Amino acid sequence: MKYLAIIYLVIFSHGSTAQEATQQDSENNSHRWEFGINICPDYCSRTLIAQDGNEQAASLKGSMNSHLIAKIGYTTGLSITRIGSRNIGIEAGIAYSSKGYAHKISDLTFGDPIDPRYGFVYTTNPSIEPSEPIKLVYNYNYLDITFRIFKTFGNRKLKFVTGIGMASNIFLNASVTSVGKYSDGQVKRKTRHDNVNDYNSVCFSPLFSIGLDYHFNKKIHLKAEPTFRYGILTTHDGWIKEYLWNAGLNFTFCYALN
Repeated sequence: MKYLAIIYLVIFSHGSTAQEATQQDSENNSHRWEFGINICPDYCSRTLIAQDGNEQAASLKGSMNSHLIAKIGYTTGLSITRIGSRNIGIEAGIAYSSKGYAHKISDLTFGDPIDPRYGFVYTTNPSIEPSEPIKLVYNYNYLDITFRIFKTFGNRKLKFVTGIGMASNIFLNASVTSVGKYSDGQVKRKTRHDNVNDYNSVCFSPLFSIGLDYHFNKKIHLKAEPTFRYGILTTHDGWIKEYLWNAGLNFTFCYALN
């Protein structure tokens, strides 16, 4: 019994010391400011909703969806973060984002590719027949102002982090690029810029993320968070409402300022 009591006291004192160290580390890491740089490769697409009772809009929606494929976009920017108690943080940021989607028109084997949204013709050389389906890439560029709340879990170098927030998407410009590979081996691209007045100037995108946070030291750490964003406002008014969404892996390099 005497030896068991000694062992218990040693384990208890060691556990108390470790707990105090953990609490001290947590206090040292709280109430600080951080600067962040982020880059997020995105898988981008859109959702269409046709006006109720409009058969023409419903038919056009079906045609547009039959050609739909995703495009690769990105979001990159800067952020400033305030870490409070219990590892809860408030983050504000500004970013540039390239969203959109693409159409692959497989039933066009010659002639000029036609934009299925507006009927716009991308002129090509009729003497050269495309060897592959024409791809139309729709690019939407925004300035994002983001705000989110997040929490980290754990006291080791590798922690879990999850967050929720909102992005205000300020519309910058939009374009459509046709990409065709022809029988002579050439790959030709042609871009048309859309009228900015055809699009709504602001959109809002709720965002959700969950991932890992690795601390290299007390000043520097790196977050890797799978992130999902969905536009709750249509990109433009009309018979068919268009809502952009994107899912990606957001990497944030963080540096503690104090």
